[in-house]
Amino acid sequence: MESRSIKILAIDDNKDNLSTLQALITDAFSKVVVLKALSGQLGLELATVQEPDVILLDIDMPKMDGFEVCARLKADKKLRDIPVVFVTAINTDKENRIKALECGVDAFLSKPIDEIELIVHIRSMLKIRAANIQKRDEKKFLSSLVEEKTRELKDSKIKSQQLLEAVKREQALIEAIFDSIPGYLYVYDESGRLIKWNKKHETMTGYSTEELSHMTLEKWFDQEDIIKVSAAVNDVFKKGYGEVEASLILKNGEKMMILSSGVPLILDGHKYFAGIGVDITEHKRIEHEIKQREKHNRTMMETTQDGFWIVDLNGQITDVNQAYCRMTGYTKAELLGSKIKNLDVLENPEETEMHINWLIENGSALFETRHKKKDGDVLDIEISATYVDRDAGIFAFCRNITERKKAEAQLKQNLNDLLESQRIAHLGTWRLDLAKNQVVWSNELYKMYGFDPTIPLPPYSDQMKFFTPASWDILSTAIEHTSTTGIPYELELETVKSDGSNGWMWARGEAVKDSNDKITGLWGAVQDITERKKIENQMLYLSYHDHLTELNNRRFFEMELIRLDTKENFPLSIIMCDVNGLKLVNDSFGHDKGDALLKKAAEIINKVCRKEDVVARIGGDEFVVLLPKTSANETVQIANQIKELASKEMVATIELSISYGYDTKTTDKQSMIEIIANAENHMYRHKLYERSSIRSKTIDLIMNALFEKSNREAAHSNRVGSICQLIASQMNFTKDAVNQMKIAGSIHDIGKIGIDEKILNKPGRLTIDEKSDIERHPEIGWRLLSSTNEFSELAQFVLNHHEKWDGSGYPNGLKGEEIQLEARIISVADAYDAMTSERSYRKGLSKSEAIKELTRCSGSQFDPTIVNIFVNRVLSVL
Repeated sequence: MESRSIKILAIDDNKDNLSTLQALITDAFSKVVVLKALSGQLGLELATVQEPDVILLDIDMPKMDGFEVCARLKADKKLRDIPVVFVTAINTDKENRIKALECGVDAFLSKPIDEIELIVHIRSMLKIRAANIQKRDEKKFLSSLVEEKTRELKDSKIKSQQLLEAVKREQALIEAIFDSIPGYLYVYDESGRLIKWNKKHETMTGYSTEELSHMTLEKWFDQEDIIKVSAAVNDVFKKGYGEVEASLILKNGEKMMILSSGVPLILDGHKYFAGIGVDITEHKRIEHEIKQREKHNRTMMETTQDGFWIVDLNGQITDVNQAYCRMTGYTKAELLGSKIKNLDVLENPEETEMHINWLIENGSALFETRHKKKDGDVLDIEISATYVDRDAGIFAFCRNITERKKAEAQLKQNLNDLLESQRIAHLGTWRLDLAKNQVVWSNELYKMYGFDPTIPLPPYSDQMKFFTPASWDILSTAIEHTSTTGIPYELELETVKSDGSNGWMWARGEAVKDSNDKITGLWGAVQDITERKKIENQMLYLSYHDHLTELNNRRFFEMELIRLDTKENFPLSIIMCDVNGLKLVNDSFGHDKGDALLKKAAEIINKVCRKEDVVARIGGDEFVVLLPKTSANETVQIANQIKELASKEMVATIELSISYGYDTKTTDKQSMIEIIANAENHMYRHKLYERSSIRSKTIDLIMNALFEKSNREAAHSNRVGSICQLIASQMNFTKDAVNQMKIAGSIHDIGKIGIDEKILNKPGRLTIDEKSDIERHPEIGWRLLSSTNEFSELAQFVLNHHEKWDGSGYPNGLKGEEIQLEARIISVADAYDAMTSERSYRKGLSKSEAIKELTRCSGSQFDPTIVNIFVNRVLSVL
C-alpha cells in the first residue's frame, strides 16, 4: 500500500455532502486522492476504473440506492475486497443495518459527520484494504508458484528430485510470508475445524500450535457472537465473501474485538474457507469514546451558560437554547423564525451576510459582534460558529463579553497610560526567565536601544554586547546576587546602543518568586539617564577644569598636590607661569583677544608637559605645572621650552610672553607651601625684569594696530603730534618736554584701539550710540598707558584731552586749569587738525575758517592763551 496512491471514492447525489467529505478527508490526509460520484451508476463505473481503497457510500439515492451499489461492488471479484462505509442520516434502524450487512457493507457513519469518527473509520478501512490486497497478492503468488512448479515437474521427470527440493524451499518461503502478514490468517474446513494458520494467530490468541490444531470455530466465540460468525461463514460459501465483527475469546479468557473476513477455497474437491482477522479493539474503543463524547457534547449544549443558536443559510434562527434567551431577554418563541441580523448592532448592515458567506466558504469562524437586547441595551458578544451543511445550517455558540470588553478598554487605556508615562519618563521594563535564560523587553526599552521590536532578543547570557565590559560585569554580578538572595539591586550602567553609541541607564532589578517562594526570574525597570549623566559629567568636568582653557583648575590642582606629595614622587617640582601683557591686550584689543592669548598660552604649556604632569590655570593670567619625579635641571629644561615655544606665537600681532618661576621638593621635610612660594617669588622676579620692555613694545604694537585699523587715524596722530611739538616750543618748554608733547600728541587717540573698526572708518555721521563708544577712547588710552612706566606720565594728558575750558567736556568734566596744560595743548591741536581734514560727509575747513572757529570757541572749549599762541605764532610756520 505504501507504494500506491491512496484513493477514496465518495458516492452521494448531494454536491454539498461530497464537498464536505472532500474537505474533511484532505484536511486529515494530505496525500489522499478523493474521487466523487453523484449517482450509484457513476460510482460503480468510477470504482471499476480507479479501484479505490475505501468507498464512502450514501444509502438514499435515486434510481440505484446504496444497498444495490454495495451488493454489486461485493459481487464483483475485482472490487469486492474494497471496504465500503455507509454515510447517511437515515435508514440506520436495525432492519436496514441488517440489510446493509447482508449487502457486504463494512462500517457506518452518521450525518452530520464527526471529523474524528470519519478519520478513525478511514484509517481502519485502509488497514483492512491493505490486508485484503496483501491477501489477494499472496493468493495469486501462491497459485502462480504452484502452477510454475507443476509445470516444471511435468516438463522434466529427470529433475523431479531437484523440483521437489525447490518446492520445499518455496514452501518455506510461503510459510514465512504467511507468518509475516499483519493480523492472524486462518483456513477452516467445511466442518469448522482450523487446519492452517500463521504465527500471528498463536501470538494474538495465546494458544500453542498443538492447541490450535484442535480448535474449531465455535470455541472462539460465545453464543451471541457465534450466530454472527456462522452467518458470515454461510456468506462465504453462498456469496463468495463474508465478514463479521465479533469478540474473539483468547486463551487467558479475555476478549479481543476482531474484524474477520473470509473467502471460499476448493481443494481436491473439498470446501474450505480462508481469511484474515484484524484486532479492532482500539478502533471500537475510540468509536465508543466518540459516541460518549457526542452524548456529552449534547448535554453540554443544553446546560452551557453560553448562548447557542442555529440559523439557516438565509440567516433565520431555527433553534436556540435558554442561555441565549436569558442573555437577550427574548423568549424562545420570539427568537425562532427571526433574522439574526435584526439582533446585530453593526455600523455595516451587510456584515452579518458577510459572516454567513465566510462561514459557508471556510467552514468555521470566531468573531465578535454586538447584539441588541429586548430592553434596548446592547451586548458585546463573542461568536464561535460552524457551517454544517445546507440542510443543517450554521451552529453557533455566543458568549456575553460586555464586561470583558469594558475591562479590555480600561486595560488598554491603562496600558496606553503606562506606555505614555514610560515614554515621557524614558522608562522601560524587562523580565528575565531564569529557567529559559530569556529576557523580554518592553517597547520603550527597545526604543532606548534603537532596536526593532520584531527581531527576537538573544538569550540573557549573550546580551553583554548591550553594555560596556565594566557595566556588564557589574550587572551580571548584581543579577546573580539577586537571583540567589532575592535582594533588589539599583545601578547606573553604561550601555551600547544599536548605532554603536554609548548611553547611560538607571536600572533596578527585583526577584520574581513562585507560590513556593522560589526565585524563578527577575523583573526590572530601566530609565534613560544619558542626558543627566552628560550634565553630571559636564558639571564634574567644570568643577575640576577651567572653562576658558579647559585645563585643570585651582581646585583640581590642590587635590592633586595632596595626592602627589609623597616620597614615591620625589623629586616633586613645580613651575609657576604668568602671561605678560594680558591687561594691555584686554584693554586695547578686547577680552576676546585676551582670551585667545590665554588659550594659546595653555596650549603651549600643555604641549610641552608630559602625560603624568598636572597642568592647571589657577588665576587670571597664572598657570601652574606640577611635575612628579622631576629634578630641578629637568624642570628648567621644561620651563625654558615653554618660554621658547611661546615666543614664536603671536596673538593680535602681539608676541606671546610667559614669565616663569620654579622650585623642587626633594625630601619630606620640605613644605609644599614653601616650594610654591619660592616658585612664585622666582616668577615675579622674572616678570618685573621683563615687564617694562614687554609693555613698551606692546604700546608700539597697539599704535601700529590702530593705524592698521584706520589710515585716517595714522595721519591724524602724526599731524597732531607735530602741532603739539610746535605749540610747546612757542611756549618755551624744555627740549625733553617738547619731545614728550610730540609723543603725547602722537598717541593721544591710542584708546581708539578699543573702538569697533566699523565706527572708526564710518563714512557718514555717527549715531548717538556710536558717539558714546567714541567718547570711551580717552579712558581706554589712560588704562593702557598708566600700566607702563615709560608712558604713565602721558596717561593723564591722554585722559583729559577732550575736557573743555568751561567744564563741559568728558570724561570727568574738568574746568580751566584743573585740566593739565599738556592736555589743553593736545585739545587745540586735535581740534584744528580735525576741522581742516577732509571727511566723507563734509569738506575740510580752510585755515582762515579754522582760525575763526578756534577764536569763537576760545574761553569756552579751549584755553584762550593756547589758542592765541597757536593762531599768532604757530600757524605762521605751518
